[in-house]
Amino acid sequence: MKFKNSSLLKSLSIYTLASFFNASIPFLLLPILTGYIEPKDLGKLYVAQVILRFLEPIVLFGSQHLTSIDFFQREKDSFKTLLSSSAVIPSISVVLFSVLAFFTASFWADLFDLPKILILLFPLFAYFAYVPAIFLQLVRNLNKPFLFSLYQIGWTVLNVGLSLLFVVSFDMNWEGRIGGIVLSNGIVFLLGIVLLYQQGYLSFDLNWKDTKKALLFGMPLILHNIGTLIINKADIFFVDALCGKETLGIYMVGYQIGMIIMILQAAFEKAWTPFLFSKLKNPSYADKIKLVKIIYASWLFFIGSALLVGFVFPYVFEFYIQNPLYVGAKKYIIWIALGYAFLGIYKSFCGFIFYEKKAHLLAGLTILNGILNMGLNYILIMKYDAIGAAYATLISMIFISVLTFFLSYKVYKMPWLLRPTNS
Repeated sequence: MKFKNSSLLKSLSIYTLASFFNASIPFLLLPILTGYIEPKDLGKLYVAQVILRFLEPIVLFGSQHLTSIDFFQREKDSFKTLLSSSAVIPSISVVLFSVLAFFTASFWADLFDLPKILILLFPLFAYFAYVPAIFLQLVRNLNKPFLFSLYQIGWTVLNVGLSLLFVVSFDMNWEGRIGGIVLSNGIVFLLGIVLLYQQGYLSFDLNWKDTKKALLFGMPLILHNIGTLIINKADIFFVDALCGKETLGIYMVGYQIGMIIMILQAAFEKAWTPFLFSKLKNPSYADKIKLVKIIYASWLFFIGSALLVGFVFPYVFEFYIQNPLYVGAKKYIIWIALGYAFLGIYKSFCGFIFYEKKAHLLAGLTILNGILNMGLNYILIMKYDAIGAAYATLISMIFISVLTFFLSYKVYKMPWLLRPTNS
């Protein structure tokens, strides 16, 4: 088996452009949002967004993850049945969580200082993430980067267009940005169903064994995803609770700039994961060596990019963010950038664990790290104010990267020292 590194590089370049365009939108919108929205209201926006992010893996129940792996192990008709059978899980889940939201909306609205109607609609908004996730995953596995890019970039353009219309033209403040996000997600959800049909992957056949298999595979990943989100997003809740929404709004401006590195590692993951899975079926020693070299090169790229962003951007901050209320955001950039560099290193190992279907082990590590992250957030914010949250993010990312390396070393032998192995 020979590597076609050019195919990886070609896909990676296309995925990088699409992911860069998509993930850069929060960064590119910062001059506009900070010009029209005060720090306190911007803090409300980020609290609402992070609640939605936490709800997505819970409502979807990890049902989309098995399809990523089984795509390479099933015939098309069998895979179509798996898709439809897996879709039963989030469809039931969204109803149950909507009922729960109906009875508890007042409590959550008071706790987070958000409109009650938004709490009531959060489960539905989280459900909108299911079909786009399935479709993007499918076209990735089919190695159709141009279709992937067209869908994702179209989604992004719609998101931005609606957000600017609501915030700038209709003067809807932070609610306008939320409206642009969820309305574009709903439209793309419906479009994804149409495109799944056009690609020949929409089926109404159900196999309850597949539903059960998807449920059992996905449940540990709920813990994994929540643990990852705690590492990535718990700081928002802590800064909000301990420092207030005005400080949170300023903190999140620096955070969004540091997250430029997330764009790079997310693009790498989209190309790397299907490429890795396709190469792990029966790899030779030479194949494993090449995989390890790609991983090491990615580490150098992530760390180097983070240092570049962290040291250069504070000097040009005032040219980008005109509102002087946000100048305090500069001090957070380097720590967040480095944190996301280590998240990229972490993701370079995850594929080996998922391929061996040992996600339950990864879930345990991420929950442990999530608990550590919450403890660090509280201690460091109390000691150093909001920048303590940035310190906590970096420490947690380093910790989970190291633990995940040792776990992947145990479950799938690779020549990490670039020497022959008896695997």
